[in-house]
Parts: sequence; structure tokens; C-alpha cells
Amino acid sequence: MQRHSRAVSGNTHCKHAVFSDPSRTNSRISFVPHDQATLITTFGGPAAFVERLDYLHNQNITYIGNEPAFLTVFQYHYAGRPALSALRSHYYIPAFFEPTHEGLPGNDDSGAMGSFVAFSMIGLFPNPGQDVYLIIPPYFESVSVTSPITNKTATICNVNFDSTYKNVYIQSATLDGEPYTKNWIDHSFFTEGKELVLTLGATESTWGTQVADLPPSLGTYEGFGNSTNGTMTSKRAVRFGAEPINLLTEKTGAKYWAQNEG
Repeated sequence: MQRHSRAVSGNTHCKHAVFSDPSRTNSRISFVPHDQATLITTFGGPAAFVERLDYLHNQNITYIGNEPAFLTVFQYHYAGRPALSALRSHYYIPAFFEPTHEGLPGNDDSGAMGSFVAFSMIGLFPNPGQDVYLIIPPYFESVSVTSPITNKTATICNVNFDSTYKNVYIQSATLDGEPYTKNWIDHSFFTEGKELVLTLGATESTWGTQVADLPPSLGTYEGFGNSTNGTMTSKRAVRFGAEPINLLTEKTGAKYWAQNEG
């Protein structure tokens, strides 16, 4: 947060503080959970949107200790880059969340910080106000959740799981034994006790990157090769761009733990 002082109009002797919070401002500008498609178009298309997210996180503009910032970790899903959401999750966990008295990056606000960690580590992050959970690989080999309503148990399994978290990219998935390419899932996964099996790898794949795989949005997704507008087409999502996909590995969970274990 930045602090500036300025004179009150009509009184050059009195000054008051004006606070500006770039993290809060940028997080709230991007907080359009019901219509990410239109938001992405407004920001210049999926490739430009990914660049914006990268800049906000890499330049430490995003303050993960504030709830509006949570969704920005997973907004890559909407730009057809779910692998980057998984990578960004490991950027923050556990480096910014530690099991100590002062281990949280911000006010827990009745469990907000804990729920962010829990949903992230389970591998299903809920989008507020929608029947949508964004899929990333769980931080465990398998996770099971029993619905208190139906008493059915939903399970997520990681194939090729490794505890050093090098394999954080989904290569393919099945839902109840059938191929599943959407990068999101709805609440029936829990109430009906379904099984989601994720096959993981060390490099980004094309899983969950097509327009048909993206989460629902009120607006229409543009810039994925489905628009004839020259400007939008030029800014279509670049899924395997010049920037190395492991740009953030210095701050992934694996790197963090390796350093702390000596």
C-alpha cells in the first residue's frame, strides 16, 4: 500500500493522508466472476490477459492476503491456460502460508485464508456465485470428500504424482471413466460422488485449453481463433509462447521445500 500526503483545499497548513492500494484496485477491476469472457476481451484478448496476470503477480502488485486477489491465481483458466493456474498456486503455497502464529499473509477473516489454501490444495477452486470449481492437480496423490447431504464420496486421483511437485500440469483427465477435457467441474461432482482421475506431467499440455473447455460466462469468448476481428485474432491465446513455461519455478512449492530442507 502506498501513502501520499497532500494539502487540504483552502488550508496549506493541514495535510491528510491519501492511501492507494494497487492490489485492491487491480483485484477488484478483475473481479467479474460471472463474465470473465467479456473481461478478457476488454483487456485485449486472452494473450494480453495472461500477460496482465503475470505482471500483477510477478511484480508483487497482487497482495494474496486480501480475498479479492484469490481469484486472480486461477483466472488463467478462463484464458485457456489452466496449467498456469496450477503453477501460480504453487507460487503462493506454501511460501506465503505457514503453520505458525504469524504464518498467514493477511487477516483470516473467519477462515478466508484457510479456505483459499484448502480449496487450492484439494485442486478444486470455487468461483464465487457460480456452480463452478476450477481444476488443478491436488497437492496430494488422492483426495476424497464426502457430501454431508448425500453421504456420497467424491475422489480426485493424481496419476504420475510426485511429492516434489514437478508434475503439476494436467495432461489428460477422466470423469467416472470417461474422457474429460473441461478445465472446470460443477457441484454435482461432490453430491453424486464422482471420480476425477488426472494424469500429470512436467510440461504444459493442451488439456482444458479449447473454448469448449472453458468455464461458463455471460459473454462470448473471443480471441481464441473464433473471431474474424483482426485485432482480437492478433491477440489470441499463445499457449506455448517464447517465455519458458517454468518461469516461476524458483518460487514453486518444490523449490521452496528443497531450500528449507537444505
